[in-house]
Amino acid sequence: MELAQKSKFYKDKAVSITGSSGLLGSHLLNALSGQCKEIRVLARKPIVQSEDGIQIIQGDIRNKADVENIVKNADIIFHLAGVVNVDASINDPVTTLDTNVISTIKLLEFIRKSGKKTHLVFSSSTAVYGVPMFERVTEDHPFAPSNPYSASKAAAEVLCQAYSKTYGIPTTILRPSTLYGPRQRTTQFIPSVISQCLASDTIRLGSLDVYRDFSYVKDVVSALVLTGATTKAVNQIFNIASGTPTKIADVVTIVSQILQKNIKIEMNAGFHRPAEESKPFIIDSSKAHKVLGWKAQYTLTAGLKETIKWFASKRNILSPKIKVT
Repeated sequence: MELAQKSKFYKDKAVSITGSSGLLGSHLLNALSGQCKEIRVLARKPIVQSEDGIQIIQGDIRNKADVENIVKNADIIFHLAGVVNVDASINDPVTTLDTNVISTIKLLEFIRKSGKKTHLVFSSSTAVYGVPMFERVTEDHPFAPSNPYSASKAAAEVLCQAYSKTYGIPTTILRPSTLYGPRQRTTQFIPSVISQCLASDTIRLGSLDVYRDFSYVKDVVSALVLTGATTKAVNQIFNIASGTPTKIADVVTIVSQILQKNIKIEMNAGFHRPAEESKPFIIDSSKAHKVLGWKAQYTLTAGLKETIKWFASKRNILSPKIKVT
């Protein structure tokens, strides 16, 4: 009910979304379609066809003209665009910093020059904490980035806070934990596991003992919607996480049970990602619950079921022999 009430807040708002062709952006667009006075989206590749109230700008967050178009007349900007793959950031840190950091300051600059107090909601990541120093991780945990991706998110956060303090731009930073869901690229962990399990009884993984907190995309979208509509969220930082640490090996077990398959795992000895967490930790989202009224609604099993169904249907391989239970 709280989310439905907050959605009414958008009826007279002009909203912009960067990264709208990505996992989080596409689901947010679905959630806000028909709810706003106007929606303007920036996407690198074609997504849905333009509808009443939705203006699609096909472009790049690194392009100044495209960024300027997104800022125009916006009451709220959900800034979701960027490099999100950790391995890609390790292979090409310069592009990662250009996309995630330089583009963010361009966006902030256009907001500053517009003279309008546009609310910028920035999607960061719990990756900024690196390997957690404490078992329970609150928003006060120090930055400890362990790769170019997490470093870029930390840097972009600092810029948002600096522009807020210096120029009075209202910003809110969300730190979702590891995101998954339908439409995600198979270069990410859970889609990779699902795709391999659907195609074969044997999958290849680089590590089994790493812990992550997995957040289902619809839960994070609800956090974004609540954030944009909550006055007390301005100039605040919120963890958005399930609060349940899960070992990589356990994800494979759950997927196997859902598909009713006996999955064998082969270790990819050539794969190594530095500074991964091998002990359980809890991402504390109690602040989001208190201020936003947000709480994760999906268990990992429930989210995986929806995600598996989507990937299976896209590959036309959901047959009587492959059941999702």
